[in-house]
Amino acid sequence: MKAQFNAETGLLEVLNVSKPLGDHGTDYVRELTESEVESINTNADRAKIYRDSGGTLALVDRPAKPVIVPSSVSARQLRLALNEQDNLSAVETLIAHDDTPDSMKIEWEFAGNFDRDNSTLNAAATLLEWDSSAVDSIFILAKSK
Repeated sequence: MKAQFNAETGLLEVLNVSKPLGDHGTDYVRELTESEVESINTNADRAKIYRDSGGTLALVDRPAKPVIVPSSVSARQLRLALNEQDNLSAVETLIAHDDTPDSMKIEWEFAGNFDRDNSTLNAAATLLEWDSSAVDSIFILAKSK
């Protein structure tokens, strides 16, 4: 297996792997050993391959993509996420309860979107004993719907 060093990125780009790691030219650095090839093939999806000053290879994990909590999701997305997490019936039970404020019932029934920082939404989450990270995970899942 062949590899080339890309001076612009500092990457040792590997040729002939199942998922190439960049543009490939014909300027090869050196032949790779059998264990390097195996390691590259195993880690190609999650690692960048670097050459240090001594010419050795190092697999460096790519940083995880930051998880972004959406600021708003549609009512449909929210309900689908709640249903997938088996939480929809708990919310509907809370909304149907006699002590639930009418304003919360109206928002649940008629809102087109739900904002993550909505005070009514956060009050409902508190009543359901969901912490902030639980609500974030619902919003993250909802955005994928």
